[in-house]
Amino acid sequence: MYARLALLAVALCSAPALAQTAAPGQVHAGDYTLRYNALSATALPATAVRALHLPRSASQGLVNVIVTRGEGPDAPTVPASVEGHAVTLTGTDVPIRFRTVKDDNGISYLGTFKVPGTDTLRFSLAVTDPAGVTTHVQFNHDYITGNGSP
Repeated sequence: MYARLALLAVALCSAPALAQTAAPGQVHAGDYTLRYNALSATALPATAVRALHLPRSASQGLVNVIVTRGEGPDAPTVPASVEGHAVTLTGTDVPIRFRTVKDDNGISYLGTFKVPGTDTLRFSLAVTDPAGVTTHVQFNHDYITGNGSP
């Protein structure tokens, strides 16, 4: 199970994303580090998509958020509250439904949403850490679905 979380975290956190306040995909907030990313389900290995019970489709979008106490590869993940949504360049709201993915060694928050077509999505996330501090993150991600232009 830990291998599944580690595979998901590596796959999601290695794809490009743009953050306003820090290095791509990472924000430091007090004692905590938030790592996040968005991509299409086709960017994950088929085994990871099956393990998460998701369709492996360009129109299946994913957002992954991991909150750790401290930095580095050995920093423990911690419980958090994650909410968010995305907006297309034409202003269409794209709701995101988050779920907690747990195993013996970590916690991740996986958001799923329908990619409306080839477009750039603007993501807005609100992540509340165990201390009750909410950090707002905004970033963009380009999707190419093969379903035509918006």
